[in-house]
Amino acid sequence: MSLVAACIGVFLCYVGPIVAIVFGHIARSRIKRTGAGGRGLALAGLIIGYAEIVVATVGIIILVVVSVSSNNNAQRAGRALGSQIETVAAQTGGSPRSVDVVRQAMARAGLQSDKVYVGSTDVFAVNATDAEIADQGWRLEVHEGTFGQSCVYIPSDLSGIVGVHSGSCPTPFGSLPPFG
Repeated sequence: MSLVAACIGVFLCYVGPIVAIVFGHIARSRIKRTGAGGRGLALAGLIIGYAEIVVATVGIIILVVVSVSSNNNAQRAGRALGSQIETVAAQTGGSPRSVDVVRQAMARAGLQSDKVYVGSTDVFAVNATDAEIADQGWRLEVHEGTFGQSCVYIPSDLSGIVGVHSGSCPTPFGSLPPFG
């Protein structure tokens, strides 16, 4: 039974391996007490169960590390884009809410054109129009790594502050934070 639970454990994350380990220890104890056969199967169930727990734990740790790293990179890229939007708008005398300002800011921030989207859409900001960005509440979504996303809120003028928050941009029907 331990070996079966261990084999099924591949599909049940921690449940199968824990059952395999419990049944493996019970089986080994009974085998030792009664002298019955099946010692190898019980040991195999234990070994596989423990190995599955180690592999699952390492996998989860790797996922968390990659996620946190991607999120930090997206935040950094979002702040760089926001800073460049403010700088380009101030230098050109243009509005921060201009696609030309956004495109120049993306280039200065070193962001690839396939990393910045218009709000929560699949439209690349580099190809967007003012109307498309306006429809999304003047929000840009910056993607970095596998899981990293940040949302950049563009103020209507330079007296406002470009806001950046972690995660994807909310749909345009959601409430906007109080930035500019």
